[in-house]
Amino acid sequence: MTADDLIYQQHKVLTQWFSELPAWMEEVADHRKFYTYSMANLLSQGMFLFLSGEASRNAANNRAEHGLFYKSNFSRLFEGMSWAHLDTVDDLFRGLSLETVEEVKTKMIRELIEKKRITSFYGRYLIAIDATGVTTYDEVDRDGELLCRESKSGKKTYLNILLEAKLITPEGLSLSIASEPLSNAEIEAYLKQDCELKGFKRIAKKMKKNFPRLPICLLLDGIYANNTVFDTCEANDWKYIATLKDGCLGLLQQAVTDTTGTDRLCFESPVAVKQGRDLIYVNSHYQCIEGLHHKAHTVNWIEGVCPHPRKKEGEEVERRRFVYLTNLSLGKELSEKQSVIIKIVEAGRLRWKIENEGFNTQKNNGYHLHHKFSRYSVTTLHVYYILMQIAHIINQLVQHSRPVVALLKRHPKLTLRYLWDKLRHLVENCQLSYDRLSRNRTHCQIRLE
Repeated sequence: MTADDLIYQQHKVLTQWFSELPAWMEEVADHRKFYTYSMANLLSQGMFLFLSGEASRNAANNRAEHGLFYKSNFSRLFEGMSWAHLDTVDDLFRGLSLETVEEVKTKMIRELIEKKRITSFYGRYLIAIDATGVTTYDEVDRDGELLCRESKSGKKTYLNILLEAKLITPEGLSLSIASEPLSNAEIEAYLKQDCELKGFKRIAKKMKKNFPRLPICLLLDGIYANNTVFDTCEANDWKYIATLKDGCLGLLQQAVTDTTGTDRLCFESPVAVKQGRDLIYVNSHYQCIEGLHHKAHTVNWIEGVCPHPRKKEGEEVERRRFVYLTNLSLGKELSEKQSVIIKIVEAGRLRWKIENEGFNTQKNNGYHLHHKFSRYSVTTLHVYYILMQIAHIINQLVQHSRPVVALLKRHPKLTLRYLWDKLRHLVENCQLSYDRLSRNRTHCQIRLE
C-alpha cells in the first residue's frame, strides 16, 4: 500500500459500514430539495470538507475551481452526487439544527456497535464526557446564546463551548456519540450561566434517548464526582469511573483517611516500562476500599500509583497517582478483585483519549476545529461541527485499518498529516480509478488493528 491508496481505504469505510449514509442524510430534512441538489448531496459536501482536511470553505471552493479532477472525483466517491459551491451548502445549513444532523451520527455509531467493531469493558462501553471550546467572539452572537467571560479590564469575550460524549477504546478510537452546546438561551440576562454540570443532564438525556439499552460505563473528570451525577447514572443503570481530586467530597475523603490498613486491599503488579529498546518491569501499587458511602450512594475507592511507560537511560522511573470512585462490582475472589482493580485504573486513564485523540486532533491535526466555517450564526456552525465528528469517525476507522497501520509501521517517519496532504493532492490532480471504486462496493471488507 502506498500513501495514495489512503483515499481508497476511506472509500471502503464509507461503503462497508455506512452504505446507508446518503439515505440517512436525506432523512434529516424530510426529503426536501435545495435548488438542484439533494439534501444528501450538500450534507456530504460539508462532510467532505473534513474528510479531506480542508482548512476552510474558501480553500475547498478554490480547489474545486482550479483542480483538474476535484469535482469529478467527488462525484466518483459519492456516487450520483455533483459538486455545489460551498456558499450554497452554507445556505442550506442555516435551516438545519444540530439535532437533525446528529441523527446521522447516532445511526453510524449504532451500526458500529451492532457489528461488534467496538471493544467493550466487562460488557459495557466506555464513554468519556468533557467540554471543549470551539470558537470565541468579541461581540455577542446573533443568536444571543453564548457564554460570556469578562476580563479584569472589562472586556467581554463570548465563548462557543460544546460538551462531548465520546466512545473510547483501548486501541485509540475516540468516537463522538453525542454533542451538547453550553448555552444561555434559557437564562435571563446571564444571571447564572450554563455550565458543564447543567450540560451533563441534557447530554445524559440525549444518550439515554438515542441508546436506551446500551450498557454504559462513564469515564468522568473530577468535576463530575458529585451526588447529582451519581443520581443520573444510577437512574439510567450506568456505571462510572470518576476521578476523585484531593480536597473534593470532604466527608468521603475523611472516611478514606480513617480507614485502617487492615480494611484496605493493597497489592502490587508488575508493569513493562520501555527503556530505550529494552523493556524493564516496575511494580505498580494499588489500594482499594470497598463500600464507602457518599450520601445515598455506595462507591468503591481505588488508588493506583503507576510508572510512566517510558524512561530514559539513568533516569528514575516517574510514578503517577490516580484515584477513582466507581460503582462497578469488584467481584468476590481476591484474584478477581485484583484483576478488576487493575482494569479499572487502566480504563480510568483512558479518559485522556477524549483530549488527545479527540479534541487535540480536531484542533491541531487537520480538522481546524477553531475555524469559523460559518459566520452567520453559532447554530449553523454547530452543523459543521457535527459533520466534523462524522468525518473524524470515518477517518479514525481508516487510520486503524490494517493496511494503513502496516504502512505506518514500515515507514516510521511517515506522518498522518503527510498522508492527508497526499490525499488532497490526489483528489485534486489525479482521476480516481472507477474500477477500484467499483470493486470497493462489492469487496470492501475492513479489518481494524
